[in-house]
Amino acid sequence: MTKPRGALRRLLELLGLSALAITQPVLAAFGEGAEEFVFRRVSVGGILGFGLVIALLPAFVLWCVEETLDRRLGSARERAVDVVHLVAVLMFAALTVMQVVKGATGLPPALIAIAGVAGGALVTFARWREPVTSLVFAVLSLFSLVSLATFFFASPVADILFDDGTAKAANVDMGAPAPVVLIVLDELPTLSLLNEAGAIDPDRWPAFSALAAESTWFRNHTGVAPSTPTAVPAILSGRYPTDVDKLPVVDEHPQNLFTMLAGTHEMRVHESVTRICPENVCASDTGSLGSYRSLFGDAIDIVIERAKPSRSVDAGVTFRVPQSDPAADRKIGEWLDRLQPTDSLHLDVIHTVLPHQPWWRLPSGQVYGGRNADGDDQGAPVVANGLDSVRYSWISPFVAESARNRHLLQTSFADTQLGAMLDRLRANGTYDESLVIVTADHGVAFNLDEPIRGLSLGNETEVMWVPLFMKLPGQIDGVVVDTPTSSVDIVPTIADVLDFALPWEVDGRSAFAPASDEPDVRYFADWFLNLRETTEGVLVEVDGEAGFERLLSAPTPGAIDPADPWGFYRFGSLGHLLGEPVGDFVLDSSSVPAGLAESERYDDVDPSAPNLPAYVHGTAPLPVGERVVIALNGTIAGWAEIVGTSDGAGWFTVVPPSAFASGSNLVELFQVDAEVTADTPISDITLHQLTLTPS
Repeated sequence: MTKPRGALRRLLELLGLSALAITQPVLAAFGEGAEEFVFRRVSVGGILGFGLVIALLPAFVLWCVEETLDRRLGSARERAVDVVHLVAVLMFAALTVMQVVKGATGLPPALIAIAGVAGGALVTFARWREPVTSLVFAVLSLFSLVSLATFFFASPVADILFDDGTAKAANVDMGAPAPVVLIVLDELPTLSLLNEAGAIDPDRWPAFSALAAESTWFRNHTGVAPSTPTAVPAILSGRYPTDVDKLPVVDEHPQNLFTMLAGTHEMRVHESVTRICPENVCASDTGSLGSYRSLFGDAIDIVIERAKPSRSVDAGVTFRVPQSDPAADRKIGEWLDRLQPTDSLHLDVIHTVLPHQPWWRLPSGQVYGGRNADGDDQGAPVVANGLDSVRYSWISPFVAESARNRHLLQTSFADTQLGAMLDRLRANGTYDESLVIVTADHGVAFNLDEPIRGLSLGNETEVMWVPLFMKLPGQIDGVVVDTPTSSVDIVPTIADVLDFALPWEVDGRSAFAPASDEPDVRYFADWFLNLRETTEGVLVEVDGEAGFERLLSAPTPGAIDPADPWGFYRFGSLGHLLGEPVGDFVLDSSSVPAGLAESERYDDVDPSAPNLPAYVHGTAPLPVGERVVIALNGTIAGWAEIVGTSDGAGWFTVVPPSAFASGSNLVELFQVDAEVTADTPISDITLHQLTLTPS
């Protein structure tokens, strides 16, 4: 073997090879996904440290192993160091070759793996025989610096690093000063709140209904973007997006609600996804230790996925930031604790990632899925079963129905949180005198073969139309207004209500301005899942009048009996069976085997625990589309259709906490005949029991 020229040369070689295999791919992925640093509240120092760790740590760890062997093994040290160094060269080279071949060819996984191993072996052999390769690898260490420089200075990350977090406050002269409260929910379509009469269902949504009864409800209101990093800045700035790749930071949106009121109002702000409020105006939140753990977990995932011969992963990465916030109620509570009564004017703003999917919350607030920073059990997946993970569209009517029901369950929890926020304002004695605004950034759709959020010709009413409530200072009676409004109208409406001239140009107009005679054209920003073409820069034109008519005629969530413990969980063709004892049916035993996932979680259940195994799922060798009911402790607690998943034919449902008993719980699975309808008497329904075993 050609001997390295000392420890420094070996370190430089490792740095050069790891730059190709790890540093550049990882930093490139994070450069394109720079918004993840914003979501996680990572500081500038944290971003700099992250880049340096990715560039230096893998090579440094291997070099330390070599140095330890060199110092500890005596006469055998040279051979041991040589072996470790060659293995490191082989590993880095094989990973690099595999990534290149996978990206440049259409070879099947087996040939990609062979090419990676063969290429790595060839590079390692060259390192062993040719002295010049040592110098080449050492010179490649400069590529680490190039990758770092590109990441810090020539990627979207630079917008964060060089955003000083400050902005100049505007100077406004108010004629009707008042406190302002803005609550922004996430991924909530207006349709989810409506009953058949086009009003808000008070049984499902007591907090929303109570708010509508004493505020102005702009029922014909739309968001302007399907993605939170684009939609929320539009709410806060009053401007349509002109570049959907802009990061949601103050440097990109310096003229906003916060700088507009910074000279007159005390700021009490919680931003979940954005950093629009300047640091010289709002206290800056920093990421938790869990945020940094997930950050480096993402980096490891990128390396692992790129090392796989499989072609299922492209140049991008699925980051570990959960789209819904497992700590939403805690963060809302922390924000509310800051809302102490004060004699000064205040601007209180919160954007909470509720009821955004993944849907892991029951109306009680209990969590039934996911794994948070504290390492809670998994349960329901991040991407809902039955959702095409490439097109993000629903693959069958049942999975769309089931997903919508889970969305409604989490929306019920969001309704409770909204009630808590409004109750705190009332308790503080500031509710009556305040301008209180409640809205959402975008919606979500549940139509077969339609994207869950991307704009198409069939899902506009659910993706674009979102709630907007404005309670004026002193208002006590509710009003429903169907005049067209959109997210960019919120900032100019605040200026109108507080009676001051806007200090800069905006795209919106006051929601209380006289109705326009112009055609009702709405604009919605481009996104990678959109199926409609843009017409005005990055914006899609939508017929607002036709869309609103479709909203009011669209099927709404069914009415519920608030005294029915199964009410929120009843949906679809077999929802009426929930709560019925198994013994009331005709039972038929069968030898068909089926699997119950996470079966050990039902051995010792506390129905009042924060984390509950309410997502009951497994496998069954039945045709896709066959219906099954799931019994818990002898009572029908849920139903499902068999769905084709990556693990085979599967079933899944969500059951209420009231279905559980303390301690051990019996889960049973029954097939239901296809001819059973809502009119079939219970005594005429045969349940074919499947044999459940752990899967």
